[in-house]
Amino acid sequence: MKLTVDYQYGIEFADYDGEDKTSFMWWTVNHLASVRVHVAAQLHVYKALARHTDSIDYVTEFFGGCGFGTAMVQGIFHPEEHNVIDLDQACVDHIAAQGFGAGVSVGQGDAKQAMLRPVKSDLIVCDFFSFTAHQMKDWRPQLDNLFKSSPKAIQITDTSLARLHLQRERYATALGHEFGTAEEYLLAYSERFREDYGYSLLAAGHREFAAMMFVPSDEVASPNIKHLSVVEGNEAVQA
Repeated sequence: MKLTVDYQYGIEFADYDGEDKTSFMWWTVNHLASVRVHVAAQLHVYKALARHTDSIDYVTEFFGGCGFGTAMVQGIFHPEEHNVIDLDQACVDHIAAQGFGAGVSVGQGDAKQAMLRPVKSDLIVCDFFSFTAHQMKDWRPQLDNLFKSSPKAIQITDTSLARLHLQRERYATALGHEFGTAEEYLLAYSERFREDYGYSLLAAGHREFAAMMFVPSDEVASPNIKHLSVVEGNEAVQA
């Protein structure tokens, strides 16, 4: 099966019949509708970043997953060097099989450890499989290290929006800012990261998940936030 993002960036899927439900390959194949919408959200923020900056030459991507993000980064930015890390060996093998080119390096590793190492990239991608404002405390040393490296941009995925109404008070406490709507939740992230790191939201796409792109605060005035529909997800990823 071949899936294409934005009619341009292709991903080949070999027939996957694995039964390991902890594998992201299994999750992708069995939740393709949700994956399509999230890919559309990522596409939105990557295009916003492309309009914002002249070049992205060095990329570090954590949680490479099934390679949709890798394909978009390669197709939109054409970086000289693109390092991809995933804990799931099936995902590592899948991305490596895509033949993205000599500049792409794919390796198996635990992001929680890898994020603590020195990193110097123009773009850092943190496409978490599970991440919420409440979980931010569990990743604080990692986030501190990544933002301290002063990248041009950091993309972070939040996976909580489908249950936002159930956890509003907990998430508001974690962010230190009250909010009502999903858009206000994303803006609360922007305020938290501006206060902690000097980075603010450039763009976000969201439905059940949110793809957020952060850049230095002095570079952005008003973020481009878009709520994605299922139809837009289907339009973003073509079979």
